Amino acid sequence: MSSSFIFRPHIYDGNTITTPDVLIDNVYVADSRGKNLSVSRITNDRLTTAPEIQVLGYDTIAEAAILLIAAGAGMLMGIASNHKYINQENPQLFSKPISRQVWRFQHVADHWEYLSMQLSCGTGEMIQNGKLAEFAPIDEIIP
Repeated sequence: MSSSFIFRPHIYDGNTITTPDVLIDNVYVADSRGKNLSVSRITNDRLTTAPEIQVLGYDTIAEAAILLIAAGAGMLMGIASNHKYINQENPQLFSKPISRQVWRFQHVADHWEYLSMQLSCGTGEMIQNGKLAEFAPIDEIIP
C-alpha cells in the first residue's frame, strides 16, 4: 500500500494545461470557524477527486476549502470541500473532495482579492459563496 496520494491535477499555466503525477504525503485541514485558526493533520487516504462522496446521517456539513499543494515546480492552488459532522471537530471521518483543476499559486496570488469560491450541495442549494480574500486572507495562509 502506498503512503502517498497520487494526485493528477490539470494545472492551468498560461495557455497550457499539464497533468503531472503529484505525490501528496502530508495533508492538513485548516479551520477558521472560531476566532483562532486551527490546523489538523489527516491521513492522505481521505483525499478524493471523485465528484461525489457518501456520508452517514443528516447532521453533516460541507465547508468550502482552499487547496494548497507543495509541488516540485512551485505551490499549486485549487479548491476542496471539508466534510464533517456538525457537532464534532474531527476532520478525519469523511472523505475530502479536491478539485483536479488547479493553478500555479504564483499566477493567482496577485489576484486573490478578486477570486471567488462557491459551494453547493447535491440539490444545487448554495451553501457558501464569497471572495477568497474574505474566506482566508492570503497573508494569513502564506506568511
